[in-house]
Amino acid sequence: MSRGKQDRKKRVPLGTPRMKLSVEVPQGKVGRWVNDSAGRIDAATDGGYELVRTGVHVGEDAESGNSSLDSCVSRRVGVQDDGEPLTAYLMVIDKDLYDEDQDVKQAELDKVAEAIKTGKLENNLGKHGYTPEGGISVK
Repeated sequence: MSRGKQDRKKRVPLGTPRMKLSVEVPQGKVGRWVNDSAGRIDAATDGGYELVRTGVHVGEDAESGNSSLDSCVSRRVGVQDDGEPLTAYLMVIDKDLYDEDQDVKQAELDKVAEAIKTGKLENNLGKHGYTPEGGISVK
């Protein structure tokens, strides 16, 4: 006996892009999925991120995702080199701390961009590349 259209779960055709890791985090926070490999969870925690334990809607499904590591929100995202599952955990940081981190990253990028413009970006051998007369123009 077939179910009626009203009883059926919404069908998503195979191969259709889906937002499996989309999430809404609390106001004033910035979320990030962090893979549980090579000490990345500890590094994120040291950087001010906190594991999300409950109360979020993950992806297009109405479920919060699989959980482990003291009931933290997580998703299986792949396979590690040894064949074991790779899990990503949802972590959040205060927006002001996130913005500070982005400013530090941008300052480093600005230094590299300035070195490129002035022709002073060193290569692997420590020598300068060619700089045309009048410098390099970046538009």
